[in-house]
Amino acid sequence: MADNRNPIPEHIYRWIIVGASAVMLAIAVGFISTGITAFIIPLNIAFDWPRGAVSFINSTGIIGVALGGIAMGRLADKTSTRLVALIGAVSFGTILLLAAKADALWQFYALFFLAGFLGAGAMFTPLVTNVGNWFSRNVGFAIGIVSAGQALGQGGLPFASALLVGRMGWNGARSFLGVVSLIIMLPLALL
Repeated sequence: MADNRNPIPEHIYRWIIVGASAVMLAIAVGFISTGITAFIIPLNIAFDWPRGAVSFINSTGIIGVALGGIAMGRLADKTSTRLVALIGAVSFGTILLLAAKADALWQFYALFFLAGFLGAGAMFTPLVTNVGNWFSRNVGFAIGIVSAGQALGQGGLPFASALLVGRMGWNGARSFLGVVSLIIMLPLALL
């Protein structure tokens, strides 16, 4: 027997939340998970650090995302997703700007752990959960779009970072990415 009840209308604003979340995850998680790879050889050349030690910067960022997702998810439950996304946007952009001035390997480890923990970790779990809460149907589709944003960032940011490093050097590229991420993510976090 067919169900003739009218579904409850859902506000169109939920799709703006999906788009904003996809872009924020593309930038933050995309950079932490793969965007750092464009900086490995330039840092190796600039500081004469072993490639394995430089590559570990990426690992510290990913560990930060894993632990930050748990902590920031809990914080979002207690406060609001908007507050946590703002913390993430400000932290991520600011930490990239600080990383452009770093000159010791431990500084890169600490900064990228924090970029993962406070930046990408503040986005990943809270934003995906938030998107799911805006929908009573098509939840999987909406979360799939957000996840696609993250995946596009993982593919696009290494390419963009490599182009920027070629034109501006590693520290100029990091500064540029920090400023651009603040310009893009702060308004989106306010949504």
